[in-house]
Amino acid sequence: MELAEAKAKLDVYAKETTQLKRDGVLNDALAGMEFRNDKSRDMARREIVDQLVQNEEGAWVHSTGSNIRDYVEAYSKSEDNSFLFRVKSNTGAGTGNPAGAPSTDVSKAISEMSTQEILALASKGKLGNFNI
Repeated sequence: MELAEAKAKLDVYAKETTQLKRDGVLNDALAGMEFRNDKSRDMARREIVDQLVQNEEGAWVHSTGSNIRDYVEAYSKSEDNSFLFRVKSNTGAGTGNPAGAPSTDVSKAISEMSTQEILALASKGKLGNFNI
């Protein structure tokens, strides 16, 4: 009876250990990803974990047989999952001031500014306060 209890405990500990190893590898693979927020990270993590299985050697892999790191990379590049990740800003050719960005250093009359320049000033709070 004691032997059966010890075997049951051992099975529980072995299962927890393999899950912790799986979670460690998965967390390492997800560490470099820029998610929109913690909720998106949790959603992606749950979805990936649901698709993981143990192979004959006891290692955790995706159900297709690919390792966790490769699957996470493919998961992050999938268009279906793009809503989970932050959108990378594109500043063009790497210049400090992107082309078409309005210059807020020069004082112009608002009637001489383009819509883009006005919106940029408004987003920076440089148009002043208006009481309506």
